[in-house]
Amino acid sequence: MNDPGVLSSLEQRVAALESAYRRTRFAAVVFGAIAAVTILTAQSPSGPTVIGDSQGAHTTIGPDGVYVFDAQGKQRLRMRVGSNGIPGFSVATADGKDVVAVNGGSFGGFVNLSANTGTKAAYAGVYNDGTAGMEIADTQGKTRLAMQFYKDGTVGYDVRNPDSKIIASLSAAPDGSGTLQILDKNLVKRSQIGVVADGGSGLSIFDGGGKRRAYIGLYTNGSSGMTAYGSNGAAGWSSPFAP
Repeated sequence: MNDPGVLSSLEQRVAALESAYRRTRFAAVVFGAIAAVTILTAQSPSGPTVIGDSQGAHTTIGPDGVYVFDAQGKQRLRMRVGSNGIPGFSVATADGKDVVAVNGGSFGGFVNLSANTGTKAAYAGVYNDGTAGMEIADTQGKTRLAMQFYKDGTVGYDVRNPDSKIIASLSAAPDGSGTLQILDKNLVKRSQIGVVADGGSGLSIFDGGGKRRAYIGLYTNGSSGMTAYGSNGAAGWSSPFAP
């Protein structure tokens, strides 16, 4: 058995057997997978595949999506691509009302949250142009708070009345400027505080018609002043102060 030729021949035969075993094992795995797919297809040749438990909860898998039902037969989870080509995922209550919905596509992605009554509670989204936003609603589904991020880098925040109309807004730009505006119940701007990028800042007061009637501020040259305006918008009195 010490003959080199005999040892070499044995090694070659062992290597051949191992190679054949590996090929056989791989073939078994492939044929097993094909058999499993064939059985599932044979069980449901023209309809969805249903997987369930003894309590009645089940999952339906079909060409239009995946649906999960609880033991009472209520759909609780849904994942599918809609007829508009937009993929989505949703979570529902035991009453069948969607409380979470996620959608996405070439336009961006969105998340909607609802109360168990079915009314909108919150929303967040991102568009493919880089803009983004978030909204928070009241118990009637009306948007009361909103935040936005614009593609130029500006960030905005809105407070809204029960009709979802803006009554206060705050914005900040990448250059360091910012503005706070407050509106009255008629949605007319009544006051505004602002800071500009080059250092100026001021407070403007408006009348019920939206015309500026008073201003106090710090100018870009370092001086400060006050100005009163008439109903025609013309300055009637001014009192600048030295730096």
